[in-house]
Amino acid sequence: MSSRRLLIGTATAAAAAALAAVFSVAGPAQPALAVETAPAAPAGGLSTLQEFKTPGGGWFYTLNGTEATNATAKFKFTKSADLGKLYASQQPGTVAIHRLKAKSPQPSYMLSISPSEISSPNFTDEGVLGYADSAQKPGAVHLTRFSNHGKWRALPERPTEVNNMKAAGYTVDGQLGWIQP
Repeated sequence: MSSRRLLIGTATAAAAAALAAVFSVAGPAQPALAVETAPAAPAGGLSTLQEFKTPGGGWFYTLNGTEATNATAKFKFTKSADLGKLYASQQPGTVAIHRLKAKSPQPSYMLSISPSEISSPNFTDEGVLGYADSAQKPGAVHLTRFSNHGKWRALPERPTEVNNMKAAGYTVDGQLGWIQP
């Protein structure tokens, strides 16, 4: 099991092992991919942001290969796309993107950079998913979040993507940062 990245402070080996044990067992009510932390992506550089559709119609995101495998094998999520690349660890000029899980009967996840959303009682903050550039670099595109009645998606901001999302009833929530294609 990969190491965990905690929002505040660091986990001891015992705490990390306890989290790993909880993470690997799904509860009876609904699958739980993570317990208050998102598994760390591989250390260093850029990692691929993967998108999955949950059985309940929500969207799930990870940079972690083991978590991606568990999403499809254990939890029956369907791989949708590779969206681009985020940094696995904080770099100068980056913004932390958190993965939030809605407190609802069906798994639904939202990516956020907003302190008020991250601390909202309507969500469980699963930790920092990855880091996006806060300013555009050559070839980079905005990672934009969309919402539609308790379902959220994050996609590279391209005219076709935005038009398709609006046609599907989604609204643009805003940009999360810049990603490399």
